[in-house]
Amino acid sequence: MARYLDIVYGANTIHFNYPLRAEIGLRKEYFRDFVLGGARDQAITGLTRYRPEITVEYDVCGFKFKDIALGGDTPQSTLPYVNVRVTIGDEDISIENAKVDSWEITWEEGQPTRARVTFVGKAKGEAGASSFSVDYSKEVYTLGNCTIKLNGTSMKATRYNIRVNNNIQPLYYGDTLPQDLKEQALEIEGRVRLAEFKEVSDGSIRIDGPDFTIELPNVKWTEVPLRATGMDVPETEARFIALPGSGGYAIKITYTGSEY
Repeated sequence: MARYLDIVYGANTIHFNYPLRAEIGLRKEYFRDFVLGGARDQAITGLTRYRPEITVEYDVCGFKFKDIALGGDTPQSTLPYVNVRVTIGDEDISIENAKVDSWEITWEEGQPTRARVTFVGKAKGEAGASSFSVDYSKEVYTLGNCTIKLNGTSMKATRYNIRVNNNIQPLYYGDTLPQDLKEQALEIEGRVRLAEFKEVSDGSIRIDGPDFTIELPNVKWTEVPLRATGMDVPETEARFIALPGSGGYAIKITYTGSEY
């Protein structure tokens, strides 16, 4: 049975090399009003609008997707529109004219680096994905071939992640489907789990891999809970937010490869 997922990006059709799953939704919003004279289980209702969405998970072997999720190496004021298409056997479904709402990348001990991306679109369609041959020679990122540093010092991390939230706002202009998608305030946050009791300082985070670098020049730690149990190793799972540094950006991804 054919199983494919692709993204139409400008004049190009691109693929994640290791896509795992796709969850397609068409969220419906109804109003519901209880009126005087009616019973408590009776109300007037009506459909007000739809929100087409698709969430994709994939194992990460490249960071070219930054051009779609951020608009470039650093966040841009507007993001590109794409179409996300899925084919399973003779079933086709697509989310049309979409933008990246959120993008989360997680490194964890014993697991491949995995990303979860949610697109918000203007419509749901029935366009199928093009065929694609997986290149199994591509190396997936792991905790072992990447390093994370805080203020230039390596961290003894067993898990860490970064979440980019573009806060895409669908605008309906009286229609039931979005007529426009607008980028709101960008939020970048993350977590780092350390196998030790550790007080962490505000500053900069840098993640290096075989062919990429992620820079967060100005992070503020919002929670640093130290955990202890009768059996497990000491643990600190710290949360941070990323803010712009002196270069004017909150995140910068430099990538020399060609994989999304």
